[in-house]
Amino acid sequence: ETVRSSPDDSVYNGYVETLSTLLGALAALLVGYLPVSWSRWGELALCVLSMLMAVCVFVMDLLKNIWVCYSSYVLFRATYMLLITVVTYQIAASLSMQRYALVFGVNTFGALLLQ
Repeated sequence: ETVRSSPDDSVYNGYVETLSTLLGALAALLVGYLPVSWSRWGELALCVLSMLMAVCVFVMDLLKNIWVCYSSYVLFRATYMLLITVVTYQIAASLSMQRYALVFGVNTFGALLLQ
């Protein structure tokens, strides 16, 4: 609505949201099949993917082309879902079995409070 008002043109927000969710889920699924040592390359991946997400947000703010904004949003969401999957795996890999519920329960509770 900020970039292009809906009475003037078609807005594809629902389609973009669906596409970004599907691509993010596919990326999160495929990351499990990559033969990557996340304990070795995890920090670098976190840095690179975070920078990519920052560039996507920056592009969405500066450029007023709706298609560039849609593309940046899809890339941002897919990268976010991939990154969250890798980070959650790394956290779970370093925990003992008794602390899973505590760590992920507190994390979910904090996310719900913020939401």
